[in-house]
Amino acid sequence: MKARVFENPDGSVRIMRLNEKMRLKDESDDVFAARMFPIEQTKDISLSNLAFSDVDIASLPPGHVGRKDWKRKMIGGTMRVMIVKPQV
Repeated sequence: MKARVFENPDGSVRIMRLNEKMRLKDESDDVFAARMFPIEQTKDISLSNLAFSDVDIASLPPGHVGRKDWKRKMIGGTMRVMIVKPQV
């Protein structure tokens, strides 16, 4: 399953996940994502100018704890979401 990760101007991220109930019978993750992300993205005008990457949900940090510290990072040619603690 895919998630779309948007990067806010301050470097924080917004995560969009799709509702599995919208998946068509025998639809692959890639086809489902290609069909539904554009539809869902148009529902929130604030997403229109944000950079984004599609990632596997399994690659996201678990839970919502510390989400304010999540950042998009390119690692080994793949966009990842990492927990980046602010320097004190």
